[in-house]
Amino acid sequence: MVFSLNNCTNSEQMFDGQATNRLRKRFDSTLRIWIRMGCGSSVLSIQQMLRKYRRHRLRLLRKKEYNRLRAMVPSIATKPKVSKVTVIEEAIKYIDQLHAALVTRLQTRGLPQALRDSL
Repeated sequence: MVFSLNNCTNSEQMFDGQATNRLRKRFDSTLRIWIRMGCGSSVLSIQQMLRKYRRHRLRLLRKKEYNRLRAMVPSIATKPKVSKVTVIEEAIKYIDQLHAALVTRLQTRGLPQALRDSL
């Protein structure tokens, strides 16, 4: 099934009735807004449009997750711009520091009472 995004006024005009109902149930309002923004583009198949939308959503999700990870690592949390590679490297260093601190604590104090009882 192929549809044209030229001269469209809303997303419902781009699909036949049955496909419209299936897609309306399946996708959120972001997809409809995203489709409307592309009204001046060329002819796309539904599969092509959905692939583009999926890549767009994955890109946004990846960016959001890198920002979450960056916020968790104290050494880079306050820096305004940090590359993805730096985020990963600093996260690895931070995890190593936490692991070393845990090992040191267990060696000096032993297991907490609650953990000793569960063994």
